[in-house]
Amino acid sequence: MLLATGRNGFVPTGETERMTRDFGVVEGVVTVPPTVVIALMALTLLGSGVVIAGALGVLYLRGPIPTPRIEAVGLLWVFGLGLRTVLKNVLELPRPSVAPPLLAGDPGRIATLVVDAHGFAFPSGHAANATIAFLGLAWASGHRRAYPVAAVGAVAVAMTRVGLGVHYTGDIVGGILLGVGVLGGGLWLFTRYRASFVPVVLAGIVVLGFLSVFLTPDSLRAFAYAGVAGLLWVTWRRRNRGPI
Repeated sequence: MLLATGRNGFVPTGETERMTRDFGVVEGVVTVPPTVVIALMALTLLGSGVVIAGALGVLYLRGPIPTPRIEAVGLLWVFGLGLRTVLKNVLELPRPSVAPPLLAGDPGRIATLVVDAHGFAFPSGHAANATIAFLGLAWASGHRRAYPVAAVGAVAVAMTRVGLGVHYTGDIVGGILLGVGVLGGGLWLFTRYRASFVPVVLAGIVVLGFLSVFLTPDSLRAFAYAGVAGLLWVTWRRRNRGPI
């Protein structure tokens, strides 16, 4: 049974729930040695929203990739953030109650902040983040050889979430599928109906931003996302149609 701590994602669940999302994997994290946990923590940072936002910002300002493609990947990543936030708080599926010894005995909460596990579990945000960002950048680069590297990187980041005891296997599979769906659908729209891409995706981001305010108990994150959504919309309107 999982520990019951309310709406932070750790709620009671039975054996059937565990097996349908775990496949008998997560119990093994209690034996993961500290050195491996530290390596997993370093790798999981690549799926962090802060790291991905920073990388996209640098590439947008100074990178070799065409700006419209970076903008497209960035917008789809923000859309993915909102979609997985809404899905998590609609489905309310809990996280595992186990953790590696290094994280279980973390009085300073430093490791916990690095791991960044909050709220409900499904779909995994880090898995979705890495899938959209890595595969999106592979597409933006225009090099076919970048796809296998990006795919391996995204799966590796996703697997760290299981190794750190903050997600079941089913959660990261859901995150990867969400990322593939958002990226695939978005790039199809970008390719076929480029003029409609930005307004359609921005409208989706704004809607998801307002939904997240009402659905998530983490009001600070929700309002931050809604604020970003509104800022993106205003920026686009000013760029394309003059003052609102």
